[in-house]
Amino acid sequence: MTVNEFLARITYEGIAEKLAVSNKTILEIGAAGCQLSSILAEQGAKVWAADSLLPDHVPHGVNFVQGFWPDEVSQQFADAQLQFDLILFTRSLQLMADLHEAISAAVTLLAPGGVIYIEGFAFADSQNETIKWVHQMADRLDAELLGDQTRHGFYKKLASAPGSNDSNKWMANDTCFSHTVAAVNEALQHFADNQGCLIEEQSMPFFFRHFAVMLIEQDQNKVVQDCFERELAAIKNKLIQAIGRRWWLTKALS
Repeated sequence: MTVNEFLARITYEGIAEKLAVSNKTILEIGAAGCQLSSILAEQGAKVWAADSLLPDHVPHGVNFVQGFWPDEVSQQFADAQLQFDLILFTRSLQLMADLHEAISAAVTLLAPGGVIYIEGFAFADSQNETIKWVHQMADRLDAELLGDQTRHGFYKKLASAPGSNDSNKWMANDTCFSHTVAAVNEALQHFADNQGCLIEEQSMPFFFRHFAVMLIEQDQNKVVQDCFERELAAIKNKLIQAIGRRWWLTKALS
């Protein structure tokens, strides 16, 4: 199993806890290399995947559409009169320019009773103890495996800043996502209030995905699994916050 396959498997297991995907018609938005779409197809789903970039390989059973969501993609599905039982924003929604527009286009394509699944990251909610733990994990990887590669993106900025365990500095260096969790919740609430959609939010591990970015080229799947397990244990033992988020939006039946 590669690093990307492991990451996709974690997402799939989160979905499968609540939904059986066999025989469902599913759209993944922000599919990247289609690892998750591939798993869904293997489980018997009818899968479409959309991304602005064409993957190196489109897996068997996956129908790939290239383009930006929603402007270049959603109308193609509407014209084909496709309706989906499940639409996935796999860490892609918070990157989009207009949350309301992105969600609205997805809701329109949902079958009655269909579900939108969203994964995201509550970066701005990080407290100092959580930030300190992330630095300790980065230091561990730095010492054991990666060298200076670990000082990547916002980690590098924070590690070199005076008082780098300060949550205000951490938030000031947030370049990961365009929209906060609060903004996502506000956008989702609009559809609850105006279209009768049901919204559920859950917390989950997420920092391991950032460490995985530095480990993919080396295909250090066991190291990524270890990062995930350490983060999960730290959350269960209340040493750090669960910064990852997943949302379920369920469309009304009528």
